[in-house]
Amino acid sequence: AVLSLQAITLELGVGRLVEKKGFDSLISAVALLENRGFSVATVIVGEGPQRGHLEARIGQLQMEGKIRLTGSLPHREVVGAMHEADCMGLPCRIGSAGGRAGKLTFRITPSGQPAPSTRRMTPGANASAVSQCTTAASRA
Repeated sequence: AVLSLQAITLELGVGRLVEKKGFDSLISAVALLENRGFSVATVIVGEGPQRGHLEARIGQLQMEGKIRLTGSLPHREVVGAMHEADCMGLPCRIGSAGGRAGKLTFRITPSGQPAPSTRRMTPGANASAVSQCTTAASRA
């Protein structure tokens, strides 16, 4: 079964708040979905030097009621949040210093089970991922 965008009520992102993790892209994607009528509450767990930038972006997009930055949490709380979430937001990008974060993706095996796999992002993939997300939202 495919998870409908309309069924997503809680999205979770977990990671260090650094440029290459791409959480600013996740924030922008959630705002695009909200503007298209999809309600997705998003929690981003982690701490890092991009926190101020991300808070400003959330405010700029008027998403304070939809996107929450929790800071660091104990491991057991992160695991609990993963169990409660409907989906994981796993953005990434090539940072200005050239650093990369691998992107976790899922494929469906012949038996119908989801199987995680990783791949590296290529330049321009950020815009493509947001475009795919909004295209899927407009079709739903």
